[in-house]
Amino acid sequence: MQPFAVRHFRLVLFLGSIGVLILSVVHVGVGTVALTPIEVIAALVGQPYEPFHRVIVWDLRLPRTLIALLVGGSLAWLELFCRASCVIHLPSQK
Repeated sequence: MQPFAVRHFRLVLFLGSIGVLILSVVHVGVGTVALTPIEVIAALVGQPYEPFHRVIVWDLRLPRTLIALLVGGSLAWLELFCRASCVIHLPSQK
């Protein structure tokens, strides 16, 4: 029998993407000026509660979050390629 993640690949991919999205919104809200997830989403869609929320979200925190996601994804791909290219094929044991 195949592992759960293989059998339900689309579900795992969807739930993982939702998890990353939720954690990204929370990450953008954390800082010296704490923003609630509602305030972050309002600033992202262009309707901030306060004018400085847009500056905080778009100019300071969102670029940091996007860079973190890109670096994390790049490191994951690097590990995948390193593991795939460095596999030591052992002779089959009989």
